Amino acid sequence: MNNFLKSKIGYGTYKVTDQKELNNSIKWAILAKYDFIDTAAFYKNETQIGKSIKLFKKEFPKKEILPIQTKIFPNNFKKNIVSELKISLKKLGNLKSIEACLLHRPHVENSMNVKAWKELIKCQKLGLVKYIGVSNFEPDMIRILYNETGVIPQIVQDEASVNSIRNDRIRFCKDNHIMMQGWRPIGLMEKNMKCPLLKNMAKKYKCNVSDILIAFSVAKGYVPIVKSSNEKRIYANVKALKIKLKKEDVIKLELDLNEYQSTITSGADSYAYLYLKK
Repeated sequence: MNNFLKSKIGYGTYKVTDQKELNNSIKWAILAKYDFIDTAAFYKNETQIGKSIKLFKKEFPKKEILPIQTKIFPNNFKKNIVSELKISLKKLGNLKSIEACLLHRPHVENSMNVKAWKELIKCQKLGLVKYIGVSNFEPDMIRILYNETGVIPQIVQDEASVNSIRNDRIRFCKDNHIMMQGWRPIGLMEKNMKCPLLKNMAKKYKCNVSDILIAFSVAKGYVPIVKSSNEKRIYANVKALKIKLKKEDVIKLELDLNEYQSTITSGADSYAYLYLKK
């Protein structure tokens, strides 16, 4: 792949730490031609992913390895970000550089976000990372980072699915030529798999519900980060990118299934409810 920012789908690894599971899943993801592997220091699986990639290189020496994207959690913003990224690079197989690195979540103190962003920019200048960005940051927070540094994130990763659509974030990324990635693109899985609307739409497009949910991501203009340890599902997720939903179907899904609540609602993923380790 020539340009990471033109990626269509990423392979998610959240909560996956079993070495055997990662070995198989990453192998299938590479063979299925996902565009990149998404991890984070917080996931505690960078070392395992590094081992999986090493194993794949040995088994398929002529195959191209997927780019890797990692993230730095806010409890480490007070530390030196250059050093933190180097720790991730070492865990991922003693890499000299990585394709992308994001600030995982906003710190409750915005000055720490600015500090971390400045240091991540330094990482890019040093050649430790090619593309930089943020995850779970509101547009206003991103504007502050830009105002303080003159550098806007190249990547923004947010929760995005039929159940959680933030059109303001999608529009912000589009207007500023930012690659938007969506974590948990399948949304409320148990609920969605039983949803009559999604079932009927799957019949209409001759696919399954998961395929419709991934196709919805494509229609809305963000890159789905999809996690699965099932070989057939891993391959099917890539094929689902080719499904072209009609505009009226995209609108119907969003109007009927979007449950996003403003951050002023106590049940939402609010800035005030961030988890920070001491």
